[in-house]
Amino acid sequence: MTLKQGLLIFGLGAVAGIAATCWGTNRQIAAVKQAAADSTKVAVARDSAVTRYADSLKDQVDSLQKAKRPVTIRISHDSAEAAKADSALAVAKTKDDSILAYRTENVSLKLEIVGLRANAVTDSLSLFDAMARGNALQDSLRAQTRTIVGLNSQIQQLNQHALPGWARTGFEVLRTGLAVWKGGEVLGLIK
Repeated sequence: MTLKQGLLIFGLGAVAGIAATCWGTNRQIAAVKQAAADSTKVAVARDSAVTRYADSLKDQVDSLQKAKRPVTIRISHDSAEAAKADSALAVAKTKDDSILAYRTENVSLKLEIVGLRANAVTDSLSLFDAMARGNALQDSLRAQTRTIVGLNSQIQQLNQHALPGWARTGFEVLRTGLAVWKGGEVLGLIK
């Protein structure tokens, strides 16, 4: 083999190596871009589904709050009635035994009202706490989706160093030709 042939083979090998590297890189970048696009679609769909579910839960909480309002109004009404009964019992002292029974019943009603008020407050706090946790989780999910979308946009901006189709075909033919020629030299068919 002469120096000219060696340099020619070296030059062609270098060009083929660069082309193969670019071709492989292009496939990898294209695969990464596709995976990023798919991840973004899934994240946006997940975000959408969670938002719809959270909205339905908020609607349920609103309906529970609306259903609770008449009970709260009833508690207030019962409190007013208990106060009136206290006043009436304080004035009516003619029959001691009935007054004692009414006072006992009135105290029992007052204790029940206190319990109902405490339950109503606990229920309201529990609902508001659940809504706050749901909002925090939804905000976290939206932040993750924004991060995924941002990463996807960065990945989509990667440069692919794309070679034209004719250049890729030419490099494939050249690489195959060099492999056949080197195989012929090894077998002693080409000198």
